[in-house]
Amino acid sequence: MSINDALRLIAGIMILLSVGLAVAININWLWLTAFVGVNLLQSAFTKWCPMMTILAKAGLKNEACETIMLTTIQQLVQRIRPELRCITADIAMIEVKQNNGVVIDVREPAEVAQAPTMQSINIPRGILEMEVLSRYPNADTPIYIHCATGARATLATEQLRRIGYGRVCVITSELQAVLNHQIESPLE
Repeated sequence: MSINDALRLIAGIMILLSVGLAVAININWLWLTAFVGVNLLQSAFTKWCPMMTILAKAGLKNEACETIMLTTIQQLVQRIRPELRCITADIAMIEVKQNNGVVIDVREPAEVAQAPTMQSINIPRGILEMEVLSRYPNADTPIYIHCATGARATLATEQLRRIGYGRVCVITSELQAVLNHQIESPLE
């Protein structure tokens, strides 16, 4: 439980308790309700509350101080991949010939300039969704995504599936495997 949660709990209990005591015993118990209300009001402006200090000394943590564990790209890719269709470059190129699919390279243009792939259309990951929607409006278009290592391709494939493309695959092979198909099977 965080300090803020405990503070709300204590304030709620004190207000309900003072109202109950005011009804059952003496109306002056409502001064406790007023005290709690004034204290909450002043703490909104001063950012200081005596009860929060007590709760911090009791060992409760402030929500802002709690450690948030970030997910690495590698962890995210490992979590996403089982939900996606992942294939090698060899299988992708065979399927592309059979189903007239599209191979998209989601690397940045500078990376593509250093190692171009003739059979791929370069659409960087940052603009992928907008470009694919305008170029391939049919949600059943077979799309094969690759990059240098497969990580960006995995993330890109997940995004395309989220926006409605049903036949999207990740080419999990390293870039060299995709490059090897240039001589054997150029798409253009």
